[in-house]
Amino acid sequence: MAALIIQTGIRHGRVAEVVKSRSDSLTIGRGFNNDLVLVDPYIAANQLCFRQREGEWFVDIIDETNPILINGQIIVDNTQVQSGDRLRVGRTSITVYLDNHQVEPTRKLLLSGWLHHDNLGILLPTLVLLGVCFLDAGVDFLQVSARYEWKEYVFYSLIGALIITIWAAVWSITGRLLRHEHHFSSQLLITSVAAGVYTLLEPISSYIEYATNSIFAGEVTAIFFVLVVLTGVLKFNLMFATNIVRSTTAALVASISATIFIHTMNYLEQTDHSNRPEYSSVLKAPFAHISGDSSIDEYFQELEGEFEQLKLE
Repeated sequence: MAALIIQTGIRHGRVAEVVKSRSDSLTIGRGFNNDLVLVDPYIAANQLCFRQREGEWFVDIIDETNPILINGQIIVDNTQVQSGDRLRVGRTSITVYLDNHQVEPTRKLLLSGWLHHDNLGILLPTLVLLGVCFLDAGVDFLQVSARYEWKEYVFYSLIGALIITIWAAVWSITGRLLRHEHHFSSQLLITSVAAGVYTLLEPISSYIEYATNSIFAGEVTAIFFVLVVLTGVLKFNLMFATNIVRSTTAALVASISATIFIHTMNYLEQTDHSNRPEYSSVLKAPFAHISGDSSIDEYFQELEGEFEQLKLE
């Protein structure tokens, strides 16, 4: 005799709740005398009764105030149900299974040891976050600055750390709501690593733009790097926070959609005509400034001195 399983809370990526029949009947309703109690106000105190007859399960409608749907079709009393059928009762969706229903193969979780390893706690993600902040400040200094303005670098590094922390916190709250586990340390770690990877990849588009003398090539490269990093971080965010099966596909679709939306908005905000020519932003390849550079003010002072000498001559 196959037992009947009722699954509720079946929103995609969430933790579901299941009730298994202990006899040849199972009742559903808002009353506390039912096997499955639902709090939907559009469900009667005694709404449905599943009964097993000759090895098959049938559903009897006790209250007909609101229609009952199976797989989108309105049903009548004494309707046979099959494993995998989805019922709509009021505003609540439930899925019916038999205990011999085949489930999906177990997925391999490579980070299972890290997720439940509490010895390091928040220490390692915090150290990685600080390392990313120093990396970002160092890359900016080596590429675009001739003088070390530490206040400016510290300010932007703190802003970046705040954005990373907020991103990780939002996904942690999502995981707490959907799976009852926040995994904040893991979210912070993977977000910090993704930010560090993007910090290293982002200057490459400028080099490609300079080498090819093409603004388009630089833009395509920058978009590609954004898609790669965003897809990677979203994949792990979804994996930690939800039960979505195809997290990579979902992350890729979300990344492409976000990128298209942002670039479409930027394109629509551009003026139809400009009387100014468009030049590449890279006049010289942004090689690292190790030593011997002068600021723009010092350069103009030297240039004015040379002009003064020419006038005297």
